[in-house]
Amino acid sequence: MWCAREFSKNRKCNWSSGKVWSSAFLYSATLGGFGADRFYLGDIGYGVFKLLSFGGLAVWSMVDAILVAVGFLHPEGHWVLA
Repeated sequence: MWCAREFSKNRKCNWSSGKVWSSAFLYSATLGGFGADRFYLGDIGYGVFKLLSFGGLAVWSMVDAILVAVGFLHPEGHWVLA
């Protein structure tokens, strides 16, 4: 006996921007003083300000490296499980 049934499930798509945590951390640790991490994460305004202030005289660069490492800063469009 054949029965045509359709089981559909509506789910939200888990879209990603294609950017990964490890690249963000690498940029933050090496080129953070030039704002490369903020540009990569999609924060253009903060990236320009960080570039012009030389990474907040290295203080802002260290803080951003820690924030990326613990997962507080993440790429735009990246879904974080809370």
